[in-house]
Amino acid sequence: VGSDPCPSQRIQVGLDDVAYDTLKSHKAMKAFIPNIKSRNNHTTYHPKWKSWPGTIVVTGDKTDRVNGTYQKLRCQHTVVHSALWRRDGSSSSPSMYIYFKP
Repeated sequence: VGSDPCPSQRIQVGLDDVAYDTLKSHKAMKAFIPNIKSRNNHTTYHPKWKSWPGTIVVTGDKTDRVNGTYQKLRCQHTVVHSALWRRDGSSSSPSMYIYFKP
């Protein structure tokens, strides 16, 4: 579950609705579409492309290794699209990171 929306990397670098509309109307030639097995469409933006969650709550891990509240890191351009969240460590559990490949 995500909450506390923050601007996506695309918004932070200045892409706006014009870029979205241009990509949406573009008809990519089949020869130039990468043959990558992925559930993500590489030639369109996700409908919620303008914001990402600032906070992600993970529950349901029976081993309790990844459960917790993850905060989006402020670091920019250190990972692809700056899509990195961290759960702070405690005396009983180490810091954990979530990286999404957008």
